[in-house]
Amino acid sequence: MFRNFVIASVVALTALTPSFAQMLPTGDQNLPAQDLAADENPDAVEAAPVTPITIEAKFAELSLELPSFGGMFIDADNALTLYLADDVDRQLAGPAIARVFGEEVLAGRTLNVQAADFTYDDLTHHFPRAVQLMSNDGIVLTDIDERANRIHIGVTDERAMQWAEEQLHTAGVPRAMITLEVVEPVQAETLRDIERPILGGYEIGSAGGTCTLGFNARRNGLNGFVTNAHCTPAFGVDQDTNFRQDAQSFNTIADERIDPALFSGWWNGCPSGRVCRRSDAAWIDYRNGGNQRRGIIRRPNALGGSLGDSLNREFRITAERWAPIFSGTLVNKVGRTTGWTRGNVTRTCVNVRANGTNRVMLCQNQAAYASAGGDSGSAVFVRTGGNNVELYGIHWGSGGTFSAIGEVFGELGSLQTCVSGC
Repeated sequence: MFRNFVIASVVALTALTPSFAQMLPTGDQNLPAQDLAADENPDAVEAAPVTPITIEAKFAELSLELPSFGGMFIDADNALTLYLADDVDRQLAGPAIARVFGEEVLAGRTLNVQAADFTYDDLTHHFPRAVQLMSNDGIVLTDIDERANRIHIGVTDERAMQWAEEQLHTAGVPRAMITLEVVEPVQAETLRDIERPILGGYEIGSAGGTCTLGFNARRNGLNGFVTNAHCTPAFGVDQDTNFRQDAQSFNTIADERIDPALFSGWWNGCPSGRVCRRSDAAWIDYRNGGNQRRGIIRRPNALGGSLGDSLNREFRITAERWAPIFSGTLVNKVGRTTGWTRGNVTRTCVNVRANGTNRVMLCQNQAAYASAGGDSGSAVFVRTGGNNVELYGIHWGSGGTFSAIGEVFGELGSLQTCVSGC
C-alpha cells in the first residue's frame, strides 16, 4: 500500500491480537525448562502466512470515528499525544481510541491533544504524490509523520530538495503540509563466541557475510532460527546456504530453507520499477535439530555491554507483538557487534530502498537504538517484566531499522518463538 512510505538509501555491509493490550507489560512468568533436543512433529501442517495489523490501518479506522484526527504517538513522558483539528472531536477522542485500539492503551496514560493543521485524510490524499518522487534517486525517504502532522520527505542534497519542492507544487500539494530534510542513508548491517546451547544474539556467518542470530523458533515442527535475508548470498532466493557459528569456524550448524521471493507491481504496493519484500528475514533449519534453546536471547550485563560479559543471563521471549507499533515505544535489541542497546521508535511503517539495488523494503520501523555492521538479524523486543520480553521484530539496518514480527510471519509463515505458549 502507498501509505507511510520511507524510501531510505541503504548500503549492504554484511560483515493477531485485535487490541493494544499486548504492548503493555505483563510481568514475570514462571517458565518451564526448555527442551534442547530436536522434536519433529509428524502431524505438523505447513506454516500459514499471517496478515499483520499495521498502524496506518488503525489510524484510518480511527479517522472514521474522529474526522479531524491527524496523527497519534507516545511522547517522552509516556503520554498518548493526539492531533485533532476540531474541538468537537476532543470529547469523543477517549472512547474512540478505546474502541479502535483497546482500552489498555489508555490505561495509566495521560491523553494530550494538540491542534492539527491537517487531517489524516488530508495527508493520505496527497501522500501518493510524494511517493511518486522516489523515481528520483535523490529522494530517499517519504513518510506520513504522525509526530508532526506532516508529510516528511528526506533527500540527499539541496538540489534534490529543490526538485522535490517544484514537483509537489506542480502536483498541487500544499507547501505547508510538507517538511523537507537532507538525511543520511540507512546502512544495512551484518557476540562472537561459539555457544552451546545456541541462543539468540550470537554471531553467525555464511557466504552472505557475518550477522546475528535473531531468535530460535519452530516451524512445521522443525527447529531453526530467523536472521536477515540479506545475510544470505542472494536476497529472496532459497540457495540451501550453510550457516556457521561463529562466522570464522568451519562448524556448520544450519541451512537456509525459506527466503521468500521478491515481488513487484504498484498494485502490490511496490513502487514502479522496483522489487519488494515486507521483511528482511529468512528461515534457517538447524541440522539434526540443533543444540539450541527456543525463545532465549543472551543478555549482556548492562546496556552497551557485549555478549562476552553476559554471565549466562538471558532474555526470555514470552509474547509476540501482533498489534501495531506506536511511535515512541521503547524497544531493545541484542546484536553481535554492539550488544544490548535500546531506543524509542521514531518512525512506523516506513519503506527503505537498498542503495545499489532495486530492492525496497515495505512498511519497516525505525528506532533510536545504536547498531553497527554485524548486528543485522538481531531480535527487537520490549521488556515486559524482569527478563521476560515481547518480540517486536528483527533488526536489519542503521537508524534502528527493523521489520515488524507480523511482517516476518506474513512472509515466513507462523512460527513458535516463545519459551512456552504463543
